[in-house]
Amino acid sequence: MEISLKAKQVFNMALPAIGESYLQSLLGVVDAFFIAKLGLLAINAVGVTNIYSMTYIGVFTAISATLSVFVARAFGAKDNERSKSVVFHGLFISFLVGLIFSLVSVVFAHPLLEMVGADAKLQDTAHIYFKVVLADPLYCLVYRPIRFVSCDR
Repeated sequence: MEISLKAKQVFNMALPAIGESYLQSLLGVVDAFFIAKLGLLAINAVGVTNIYSMTYIGVFTAISATLSVFVARAFGAKDNERSKSVVFHGLFISFLVGLIFSLVSVVFAHPLLEMVGADAKLQDTAHIYFKVVLADPLYCLVYRPIRFVSCDR
């Protein structure tokens, strides 16, 4: 069975995204590996934090994909002003959503941990790590949406 040229091109374009997705998932495993020396409770703290971290990453992946479409349209139409506007507004929206996620993560750390089934002892252990990892809006801003600016040029 011969694979068409278009299928090869699509696969070649998708391969970096597949690799990036794999590496994102591997991040939680690497965190757990280094934390394992501290004990089972610490590993659980990383695990419950990763639930929200992966959710946030999913949201920013969706924002990035959406913005990529708008940048590609403007760039394809050779409308540089619209391209710049989309990039500016995309970064602004990303920062705003990141700031909201960060504030919610800091203010509601214990209830969010309780929602995923963390008992009181795990909440006490995880809340500091939770706040450190999820409270930085720049993490949210830089993580994915910057990609749409560089990839679509």
